[in-house]
Order: sequence, then structure tokens, then C-alpha cells
Amino acid sequence: MAFWLALLGLACTSDTESGTTDTGTTETGRDSGTTDTEDTEDTEDTAPPCEVAVVATEPDSDDDGHFWRDPLRVWFDAAFPEDTSPVFTLAAVADGSPLALAETWDESGLAVALSAPPLAPSTSYELAIDACAQSWSVVFSTSAYGEPVTGGPQSLLDRSWVVPLAEVPWTRPESAADLLTVVLTEPLLIGVHAVDGDQLHMLAAVGRFSDLDGFLQRPNEPTWDVEGVDLSQGAWFEGQAEQIVFTYSEAEVPVHDFTLSGTFAPDGAAIEGGLIEGLVDTRDIAKLFQRDDPDFVCTVVAEDYQFECTACPDGEVLCLDLKGEGIQADEVEGLTLIRNADDDG
Repeated sequence: MAFWLALLGLACTSDTESGTTDTGTTETGRDSGTTDTEDTEDTEDTAPPCEVAVVATEPDSDDDGHFWRDPLRVWFDAAFPEDTSPVFTLAAVADGSPLALAETWDESGLAVALSAPPLAPSTSYELAIDACAQSWSVVFSTSAYGEPVTGGPQSLLDRSWVVPLAEVPWTRPESAADLLTVVLTEPLLIGVHAVDGDQLHMLAAVGRFSDLDGFLQRPNEPTWDVEGVDLSQGAWFEGQAEQIVFTYSEAEVPVHDFTLSGTFAPDGAAIEGGLIEGLVDTRDIAKLFQRDDPDFVCTVVAEDYQFECTACPDGEVLCLDLKGEGIQADEVEGLTLIRNADDDG
């Protein structure tokens, strides 16, 4: 992946010769870490030199496709000495106005995620990094995601997108990700059923895939209302369904408080940066293991996978807190979801 590669194109300048290996980046005002004292042997009380350097960033310099809601990431070649920390500044190239950044460091102290307010689409930004008397600069641009949908919300009417649940990276509960990839395998179809100004009324349905016809809605199976979808702020949306139910043989697996968010492409051809959250009711999953005890997943399986269950809407501690991130849902051209006659509404 690009962000694991050595950082290319970081703009730096140097006015010293530190004797370090040339990594393709130059430094501004680097302190060599030596102390000019008469007693060169007494070094026990001397603070360790700060020689930490940037080795990679995401996005890279000159990247022109950064997703407007993704964090920025920076990797260093060593952890910072105590009482020393880098300074990050993010600003739009056009006006130089800085944006607030929130830092989330990993446990190693070698990598940090920088969260900013959603960036403007199709805009150039500069990330400046100042650390250990050195400076780096990364200039990048965001993609078109975040621009208003061409033709407005009405242009999305009767169009549908497929969420490939079998490919979703489940990040919560992390230790139960393998279990979720076994249970949540059917494609989920999301379609715009009605439009009222900036408000979209969406339907969700379980789909199937045919080599001849591609993705199709399963006939005579439930559909669910996804409400609260508002495009008044642009192409980003969030919608909720009280419950979506997946059926496997005799097992029914409800996902309570189902929430889907993402950003429509300007032409509506895809949803990018998708996020799914909800509560997976595990009671019937026991049947897939040829068991009839509803707490099987939250006792036996939970012990094997090292996860804990949480309370379902009815108060029973038999649900899994679900989160899947980084979802892309492509449009299924020509497919319009149909509300089942047995559904309410």
C-alpha cells in the first residue's frame, strides 16, 4: 500500500550536515544532538537528542484523490523523547487558513492519525510537520467526493447500490470479525424510493447475485425503511433502519438500530467512505452451529474469540456491537428496489 512506502516528494531544505543516511528527504535546521561542553565524558545527565524523522504520510505529496472525510496519517522512524512532540498544521493552499486537528497516536508512538473537519472536495491542502528542529511539507488534493450530487437529490430517485457485506472490514468487535464474515455474507441493496426536497426515503433489501443478470433483489422477501437521509449539506448522508434481518436456513439474524452513512459520488455512480453500525442479535446464530441454546455465541463462542456481548434492545445481553468501515457501494444500473406488498408503509 502507498502509505507504507518510504515518503516521496516531501519538501524540506537543509543547512547542516548531520551525517545521517540520505533517505530522499532534506531537513530544515536539524540539531546534530551534540553538546559543546568542556567535559565531553560526562554525558549521563544529558538529555537524549531529538532526531526523529518522518518516514511516510497518507496522503503522499502530490496525491490528488484524498477522500474528504478520511484522517491524515504520519509515520515516524522512532518514538519522540519525553516532553518532546511534533507540531502539525493543515491549511488550504488557496487561503492559508489553518484547520483544527485532533491527534490519535498508536501505542508504539510511531504513527499518528490527524482528524480534521470534513475537507472541501477538489481542493489543495498543505500539511506542515515540525519536529526536532526539522520541517516537512506535504501538498495534496482531495477528490471530487463531497461535491453536491449533479442534478440534485431528485437525480437519485429509483437508483440502487449494493453493499458487499462479505467484503466489509468489520472493526467492531475486532475479535469477532471472523465470525461476522461467516454470518453477514449476503449482499445488501440500498435504493432511493422517494425524494422530498433534500430528504431521501431509502429502502434496504437482501439481494442475490446472478452470473447472467448481476445483482438482483430477492423476490417475496422483506424490505426495510432507511429514514433520516438528508442531503441538504451536500453529498454525505446518514440513514437509520430500526431493524434489518438476514436469514440463513432456519436462523434469523436481526441487526437492530442499523445505521448506514457515506458520500454519494457527484454522478451518483457509487457511495464511498461508507460506515455501518448496529447491534447483531446472536440468539439464532446458535442454530448454524447445530445448537439450540440462544446464549451459545455469547458464552462458548465469545470465550473462544475473546469478545463480550452487549445488551439488545430488549435488555438481554445477547447482541454484538457492530461497526464496519471503509465501505464502497457501487450502483446497480437499471435496478429499482420494490417495496414488498407485505411491508408496512
